[in-house]
Amino acid sequence: MSYINALRLHLQSSRKPDVFPSGVQTMLAQNASYYEKIDNILSQLGESDFSPKFRVKVPHYPLDSVEVIQLDSIKALFYKSKKIAGTFLDNTQLNILKLSDREANFQYEVIKVLADSILNPTEKLLEYRHQGIFEFISREQLVNKLWPHGFPAKSIEVQTDSTDAKQLFSLPNPEQYRFEGTTLSSIKELVRYASVGIDSIQKGLNEKLANEQRQQELIALEERLIAQNKNLHKSIDSATTNASISAKETLRYIDSIVDKKLADYSNMQEVEAKVDYAKQLVLCYNQLQSLVDSIGALPVKWRTIQEKYQDRIWNPFMATLMDEEVKKRITGAYRKVLVPYFFEQIRKESVCDHAGDLVRLMQDSYQRMLQLRDEDTSKLERKLRKEEDPQVVLQLFNLQAIDQN
Repeated sequence: MSYINALRLHLQSSRKPDVFPSGVQTMLAQNASYYEKIDNILSQLGESDFSPKFRVKVPHYPLDSVEVIQLDSIKALFYKSKKIAGTFLDNTQLNILKLSDREANFQYEVIKVLADSILNPTEKLLEYRHQGIFEFISREQLVNKLWPHGFPAKSIEVQTDSTDAKQLFSLPNPEQYRFEGTTLSSIKELVRYASVGIDSIQKGLNEKLANEQRQQELIALEERLIAQNKNLHKSIDSATTNASISAKETLRYIDSIVDKKLADYSNMQEVEAKVDYAKQLVLCYNQLQSLVDSIGALPVKWRTIQEKYQDRIWNPFMATLMDEEVKKRITGAYRKVLVPYFFEQIRKESVCDHAGDLVRLMQDSYQRMLQLRDEDTSKLERKLRKEEDPQVVLQLFNLQAIDQN
């Protein structure tokens, strides 16, 4: 159907009436598809060239070698600029930002003007070449068809708002872009102007978008931090209710760390540094929450251990069975050595760095206590006699101590 496209292009550029009444082009296209189906069937039987052989007679303006190079340059510049322009024009974040940022709005509108006045007509030009009809129209007719009001000026006038004065956009040394004629060389210079213009805007807009993205990220992080802070204080208050004196002191320390770290964050000024610190603080708060939960669970776990380490023993004086604590050195090592060790480690300034290990160790210690009740621990109990070093106790319990480095 390229013959119809070629004829239409020639007639439109010559301002002559359309020779195809309504529906004729569709009928011809349908007819060509029937020919193609029949040709496909015949081709399976042997070589075939079954087609209507319609032709039209139009002027021919072949490309010379220089024009071929110019067209290739136009194509490369176009696709590069079209991609960048599309990225910005379809960017949701930019479309929101330009509502409040006058400079971003101006830059957006300049890109839109460059796309509408230069890139879109150029896309049509490349489409003609792809259809194989580019050489059936003179260069002057081509320019007049694609840019009926002439090429845009080198100084682009943009009005961002009905209440604002118009602003001008112009590249440095605009005289170097010579697109006054109606040749492919002129079109190439025009597209180069658009490409350089979009490139010059790209850096500034990317910085704005990056800053805006960091601001939005920071807002989300701050909302999360505030929620975490509130939850931590609530959890600390709850855990303090049934806690021992040492546990309460440890919880109060965590409480002070929670507010101190948020205060340190609020005193920071540089956005990028705040984003990095806020991300670290989110992780730290998660670790502190786990620690608070672990401390809050200690009373219940200790009661479970006490129940586990009870035996029914005959009391001859009372002539009855009574509950009596067994393996006292093991339970004593846990309560008097390991639990205070946990609190001591928590109260270190770098608690967030090893909070995860502490939570793991506290849970592993509890599980180990449940296991030891059912094991032969006579040798272990002898070794635990008067042992007060938590590192040694952990080793005897076959537990991995916290890495102090």
